[in-house]
Amino acid sequence: MLPIILDTKVLRIILIGSGAATERRKKLLEDAGGVLTRHCEEAEPTRQSSAVVWIASPSARNDELGKALENANIVFIADFDEATTARIYRLAKAAGALVNAEDKKEYCDFHVPAIVRRGDLLLTVSTNAQSPRLARRIRQKLQEQFGAEWAEHTAELGKLRQQWLAKNIHFDDLAKKTDEVIDARGWLRPSSPESRSDSRAIHAEAGTDGEMDTPRIAFGNSGHDGKEKVKP
Repeated sequence: MLPIILDTKVLRIILIGSGAATERRKKLLEDAGGVLTRHCEEAEPTRQSSAVVWIASPSARNDELGKALENANIVFIADFDEATTARIYRLAKAAGALVNAEDKKEYCDFHVPAIVRRGDLLLTVSTNAQSPRLARRIRQKLQEQFGAEWAEHTAELGKLRQQWLAKNIHFDDLAKKTDEVIDARGWLRPSSPESRSDSRAIHAEAGTDGEMDTPRIAFGNSGHDGKEKVKP
């Protein structure tokens, strides 16, 4: 398994299907920042769109459906029988796309993990299809441990990091300063209250009043279970 984070704004993503499973995929893609648009047969396929294209009823003609799939990077298939899924899969692969077919592992090049989203913080769980229930249980535990407040925590650290970089603080010191903030707040210590005095001192050093930016939404795909390395 290779867990990766994908940016919906630079990929051509197509969702094909109509039904309950398709609705779940719609929500997944919208939560990931995708803007859903209904497929128009007259429109020419383009790679320069941030929209997620939804095809509710794929054409029965392979040439027409193949044209709709041109330049696709990722194709999601849902709510079809085996034969229709196989046909769409072959056409999507011919277009050079990576494919995910709901509940049909043999037609999956990748799988979507169990996900917890907290603003820009994205936590994922996978057991490589060995135990989808275990992945769901771990996700539930993570949801309890990392509540909605973690969207603000993540945004705060991002804002502080930009201010430290603006002060030409060396990269080697960024991890240390980030740890100092996390430890001062007690964010990763169960049942430990935040230190208000340390919080004010950190904001005073960074020159911020503690206001948060609105977090960006990310999109992640890795191993199946149900449903960067960057500088510190």
